[in-house]
Amino acid sequence: MKNFKYNFLIFLSFIITIVIIFFIGLLLNKKNNIIYSGSWLQSGYDQAGIRYSDVKIPLHPKVKWAYNAKGWIVGSPAVKDGFVYVNVLGGELLKLNLNNGNLIWSTGEGGFGSVALEDDRVYAGMVGKYGLSSIDPNNGYVYFSNPLWRGIRSSPVIDKNMVFITSLDGNIYSYNSITGKKIWSKFLGEHEMATPAVSGGRVIVGSEDKVLYCLSEENGKILWKLKLSNIIRAAPAIFDKRVYIGDFSGNFYSIDLENGRILWTYKTDDAILNSAAVTPDGNVYLPSCDGYVYALNPYGKLLWKFKTNSYPSSSVTATKDSLLFGTYDGGIYALNITDGKLIWRLYAGGPIRSNVVPINNMIIAGSDDGKVYAFTDDGTLPADKKIVSYTQDKVTYAKLENNKVIIPSEDLKCSDKVDVLIFGGSISALTVAKQIKESGKSVMIIDSAPFLGGKFTQGFSPLPFSELTNSFGNFIKNIQNTYYKNISNDKYVDTEILKFALDKFAKDNKIPVLFHSYPLNVFSKDGYKYTLFISKGGHQIIRSKIVIDASNNSLLLGTIDPSILNFDRAVLNFSVINSNYKNINTAFNDQKVLSFSLERPVENSTEYIDAEEYLRNMYANYILSNHTFVPGVSPISLVLKGSGNEFKEVKNNEFLLPDNPYTPEKDIEEILASLQNTETSNPENTFHVSQEEVPVLKRYDVVVVGGGPSGFAASIMAAKMGMKVALIEQYPFFGGMGTAGGVSYFEPGSVGVIFKEVRTMLYGSKNLPNTGRLFDTEIAKSIYQNMVHNEKNITVYFDSFALMPVMDSKKVLGVVIKRPYDCVAILGKRVIDATGDGDIAAKAGVQYVFGRTWDHKIMPLTTMFTMYPTGPKREKGVWVLSSGKVLVNETRVYANPLNIDKFSNAEMIGREQMWDIFSKIEKKYNYRILSSGPQIGVRESRHFLGEYTLQEKDILVGRYFYDGIALCFYGVDIHNPYGGPGGFQLPIIPYEIPLRTLIPQGVDNLIIVGRTISAQPLAMASFRVQSTMMSVGEAGGLLAAESIKSNLPLKDIDGAKIKQILRNMGVYLP
Repeated sequence: MKNFKYNFLIFLSFIITIVIIFFIGLLLNKKNNIIYSGSWLQSGYDQAGIRYSDVKIPLHPKVKWAYNAKGWIVGSPAVKDGFVYVNVLGGELLKLNLNNGNLIWSTGEGGFGSVALEDDRVYAGMVGKYGLSSIDPNNGYVYFSNPLWRGIRSSPVIDKNMVFITSLDGNIYSYNSITGKKIWSKFLGEHEMATPAVSGGRVIVGSEDKVLYCLSEENGKILWKLKLSNIIRAAPAIFDKRVYIGDFSGNFYSIDLENGRILWTYKTDDAILNSAAVTPDGNVYLPSCDGYVYALNPYGKLLWKFKTNSYPSSSVTATKDSLLFGTYDGGIYALNITDGKLIWRLYAGGPIRSNVVPINNMIIAGSDDGKVYAFTDDGTLPADKKIVSYTQDKVTYAKLENNKVIIPSEDLKCSDKVDVLIFGGSISALTVAKQIKESGKSVMIIDSAPFLGGKFTQGFSPLPFSELTNSFGNFIKNIQNTYYKNISNDKYVDTEILKFALDKFAKDNKIPVLFHSYPLNVFSKDGYKYTLFISKGGHQIIRSKIVIDASNNSLLLGTIDPSILNFDRAVLNFSVINSNYKNINTAFNDQKVLSFSLERPVENSTEYIDAEEYLRNMYANYILSNHTFVPGVSPISLVLKGSGNEFKEVKNNEFLLPDNPYTPEKDIEEILASLQNTETSNPENTFHVSQEEVPVLKRYDVVVVGGGPSGFAASIMAAKMGMKVALIEQYPFFGGMGTAGGVSYFEPGSVGVIFKEVRTMLYGSKNLPNTGRLFDTEIAKSIYQNMVHNEKNITVYFDSFALMPVMDSKKVLGVVIKRPYDCVAILGKRVIDATGDGDIAAKAGVQYVFGRTWDHKIMPLTTMFTMYPTGPKREKGVWVLSSGKVLVNETRVYANPLNIDKFSNAEMIGREQMWDIFSKIEKKYNYRILSSGPQIGVRESRHFLGEYTLQEKDILVGRYFYDGIALCFYGVDIHNPYGGPGGFQLPIIPYEIPLRTLIPQGVDNLIIVGRTISAQPLAMASFRVQSTMMSVGEAGGLLAAESIKSNLPLKDIDGAKIKQILRNMGVYLP
C-alpha cells in the first residue's frame, strides 16, 4: 500500500509538471508568437463597404514578410482562414500564407480590382479571357469566368449568392455566385469603373456621367438616381440607411438610402478618388486629393483633419482605435481615430493604391513596387524606404568665351581596352574581327548606326548571294533558309536577315559591339590609340593598339583628316513593293530598288548633309506625287562612292577598310602583322582630353535638337512665327519613334495645328492610302520632309548628334553638334530639347527622375517590324497597314536606353525576339518581313523637374489649367515594366498639359518638349503618344517665339496668352 501511495505521488507530480510546462509554453507562445487572425472578405470589408474591422493593429510595426508579385496591386487584398488573396495587375491572382507570405498557388491573369471571398469561392475581376472569375480557394481551379467586353476596372461585391461588378462597357452586372449565370445588367454610361455597395436590397453605384444610382438588388430596376457635381469613381459606404460618397469636385455627400435625398455635403479642396470608412458610432473618415484625411460626425461636422506628406492614394480603413491609409509617396499611415494624431508612419517601396487591411496584430498592403507587405510588431525588416525624388547628371557643357565656344578639358577613364578597335559594322569588319579573335587578340566594334551591315543594311545596297562564297556566306544562307523556307528565287541576301545574321555572328564569336556611338577623335600616345566617342552615356575613351575605320563613308578617320575624303557621288537606295514603275533600277527578291543619285563631290560635313537633304527631298516629292506608289524601306545612311573607299593605312596603325562583302587575305595579313609589330609602353588607364575650341557655324533665333514629332512641330511653329530656326536631327529623316522606331500609328491623343496638317496630308488632300490611325512610315517621312522644306525659315542639320549644350552660367546659348566629319557650335536665343531622352537638359544640369520615382523601372523597349503580304487572318499584335503591309508590336526588351552597353544589347535582343515571333507566325501565314524600325523604340526614360509637374491625380480627374496648351484624351497605357504580360491601361477624362511643364527649373533659355516634360510617370504614360507630342512641340515653338519677341525669360511669359494664341489658331482648349 505504501508503494502504491509512493508511486501515485510520483505519477501525480509528473502530471502536475506536465501541466505547468504546458501553461508556461502557452504563456511563452502568447508572448513570443503573436496570433494573426481575422478576415477581410471584400474590398469594403463587407457588402455595404464600411471598411471597418474591430481588430488590434501593431503598435511598432516592421516588415514581417514581403512577397514580390511583380505587378501592380491596385485592389484590396482579401484575408480568410490564415490566407491572403491578391489580384495582381500585370501578374496573376495569388494565394499566400498569412504567416510567412509563401505562395500557395497562382492562376490566370491578374487585374485592377480587389478579391472577394464567400464560403468556398474566390471572386476577382481579371484581365482578358478570365473577366469576372470564380475560383476554388484550395487549388486555384477556375469554376467559371465571364469575360466582359472592354474589361473590368472595379471590384466584385458579394451578397445573397449574387456577385455584382461593373465593366468598362458601361454596365453593372449581377451574376449567380455559384453558377456564374447572369441575373441582370443595367447600362449606366461609358467606362464604368466604380465599385458598388449593397444594403437592404439596394445596390448603390456611381458613374462616369456624374449620376449616383440606386438599383433593385433583385432585378436591377432603377429605384432612384441622383445627379452629383462631378464624376463618381469611389465606392459608396452604406451605414444606418445613409449612403456616403465623394466625387471629382471634392464634394462628399451623405444621402438618404431610401429616397436619394442629400442630407448634407462637405467640401474638400480637391477630388475625392477613393472611398470612405464608417465606424459603429456613425463617424465618417474620407481621403481627398488635397492631401488631407477628414473625420466627420454623422451630421457632416468636421471633427479633425490630418495633412499627409503627399496625398492619399488609397481608400481609408478603420478599426476601433485607428485609421489606416496609404499615400502616393509610399507612405502607410496609422492615425488615432479619436483625434487624428499620428500613431506611426511606414514607407513601402511605391505608391499605395490598395486598402491597408487590418488583421489582428497585422496589417496587409500592396504597393506599386510590385510587392505585397505584411507588417507586425515582431517583423524584422525596417519599413522606412522613402521614395527618392530627383537626381542630376554630371553637368557637361561648352563655354562661350569671347565669341568662342570652348569644350573644357576632361580626364576620362578608359571604358574598354582592346588590341583592335573597329569603327563601322560592315561585313568586312566582322570577318576581320573574327580573324583577330582567332589570332588570340581582343577586338571591339563601335558603330553610329543601330545595327551592323554597313551599306548593305544602312544604305540598302543589294547584296547578291553570288558575292558570298566563303563560310560566312554559308552562315547567312543557312539563317535565311531557316526563316524563309522558299528562297530558291532569292538572288539577294534579305536585309533584315542580314542584320540578324550579323548580330548572331558577333555574339557567337564573342565580338563586343556598341551601337549609337559617334567618333570624335583618335589620339596616339606611347604606341596606343585612344579613341574618343560620344553616345547616350556621354564621352567615352577606348584604348587600343590599332584603329580600323570600316564605315562606308570613312566617318572616323575622315573626321580626323578630311583630306582622305574623295567621294564623287552620293546614292540613296529605297525599296519598293509590288511596283512596275519603269525607272526601278534593280530587282531585289520580290522587292525592287529605287535609287536616287547626286554626282557631286562630298569632301566635308556640309556637302554630306546637303547631299542627304537634296536626295531626301527628291524621294519625298516622288512619293507624294505618285499616289499608288507603295514604298518599302528607306536607308538610314547615304552610300558614298569614289576613290576614298579602298584599303589603306592612313597613318601609323590607322587603317581604312572598304565596306565589301569580303576582305582579301592580304589585307587581313597586313593588319595582323601591324598588330604584332606594334611597340607599346605603359598604357594609360585614364586619358586627359585637352580643351578644344569649336567653331561657331551659325546663330539662329531658335535651335531645336531632335526632329521627332515634338521637335518637328516646334520647328514648324517657331518658323511660322517668324523665327530663324536650326533643326538638328541625328537621323537623315524626321519623325522620331514614329519613323526611326517604326511606331507607325497615331493614337488619338491631342489635336493641334501641326498635327491637323500632317493628318490632312496623310489621310486627306493627298489621297494617300487611308489606314485609320495607322500610317506608312515612308509616307510620313516624306510628309515631314516636305513640310519642313516648305518652311524657308528652317535650316536642317541631318546626321548631326548633339554633344552638349553651350552655356554661360545658367543660360543655355546653343549646342555643340557632331556632324559627319566635324564638330561645330550652333547658337540660338532659345534652345528646345526634343531629343526624346532629354539629353541636352540633363547635361545642362536639370534635375530629373529616371523611370518610376520609387524603383526607376521603365516600360519595355520594342523593336517594331512590318511584314508583307498579309494572309486572311491576323495574329495578336499584328495591325494592317496599307497595300497588304502589316505592323507588329510584340517584342519586349528590358534595358536602360541611357546605358550604351545595355542599349546596344537591347537592339540585338529586339531583333532576336522579332525573328522568334515571325517564326511562329510564318507557320500559319504567308508573311515576309519587310523591315524593322531603324532603332528599337523607347517609351520612357527621364522625367524632368519643371515649373509645374503634371501629377497622376491631375490626369485622373481631368484637370484644366490657365496655361493649358494641349487637351489630351488618350488613356493611361503602361506596358508592363515587371517583365510579365499585359500592363496598366486606364481610360481617362480629357485633361490639359500646362505650359509650365515645358519650362525646366534651374536653367534659362531652355524649353523641353516631348515625353520628358515635367510629369509623374503615370501621367506621361497617357500623353506620350505622337499626336499629343506634336501639340506639346508646337506650344514649345510658340513659347520660344513669344519669349524672344517680348524679351522676357521663359517663366515670365503669360501662359494664358499662349493658350489664347493657340485657340485663335484653331486649337480646341477649354
